[in-house]
This record gives sequence, structure tokens and C-alpha cells, in this order.
Amino acid sequence: MFGNALKGPAQIENVLLAKLLSMNSLNLAFADCNFAESNMTAKDPLDGLTREGSCRVAVYKETGLPNCYTLEASFHGSKRLNFLAPKLNKEKMAVEPEQPLTSPYSKIYDGQPAVYTPELYGDMGRVCPLPHTHYRQCARRCSTSMTSILSRGSPRATTRP
Repeated sequence: MFGNALKGPAQIENVLLAKLLSMNSLNLAFADCNFAESNMTAKDPLDGLTREGSCRVAVYKETGLPNCYTLEASFHGSKRLNFLAPKLNKEKMAVEPEQPLTSPYSKIYDGQPAVYTPELYGDMGRVCPLPHTHYRQCARRCSTSMTSILSRGSPRATTRP
């Protein structure tokens, strides 16, 4: 996942979305995300065009809309399997069992990155529409260090007068 390089608290919120998505999918590793300014101006070695012509960068520069992303997925698969914290059911105060798409030990993965299938692309589609208002409801963050960060509200909301 690629995002734009922003300034101050807006960058925290920008990167936070990628972190939350990675906390809910085995196939999106936060370590592989890039939010560097150099990534916004990098030139393609084949045609010499910069990423400033990409929709993500162009929309940000024209409108100032901060949350513009590029999500790339190869036909082969990911470089690594992401770690998922256990999913907590708050009503039952119990950890929910993993589904085959979210268990690294299922036949799909067998402990290593899998070749992408329509089901794995669907898993990415399942976690990507998480709206900003959904931050506090992410069941997997309850057992991570993100709990205290997210319980304070979004960075942008805390900096407005």
C-alpha cells in the first residue's frame, strides 16, 4: 500500500489506516507500505514518468484530500505473511476462532505466503473498506498496543480547536 507524505498529525492518520488494515489481513504487511515523499516523485525506470501523474498523488496535490492510497497486489502473492492478533469477541469476552482466510496455519497458507486466489483478493476487499469511524470497533486491536492510541480518537480530531 502506498500513501502520500503529509505533514504533522495528518501523516499519523494517513499511516494509521494502513496499520489498521494490516492488523486485519494476513496479506497486507505494514512493513511493506510506503509513505515517503521520495515515493511521490520517483521516476519509472522504463518510461521516465513520475508518480506525480498517478491518481493518488494528483488528487492529493489538486484537492489536498489527505487519504489517497494506491493498493497493489500481484498475481503471484505477497512477500510475507502478516501477523494477526487474536480476534476478541467483547460480548463473550473470548477469542474467536480463526477462519481459513485469517489463520496462517490453514491449508491456504500452510505457514507461508500463498499464491493469490479470488478468495485472498476478497479478503483484501473485506478489510479495505474500513471507514475512519470504524477505527474504534476493530476487534483485533483490543489485544495490541494500538488500543490505547486509538481510544484517544483520531489524531486529526484531537488537534482541531
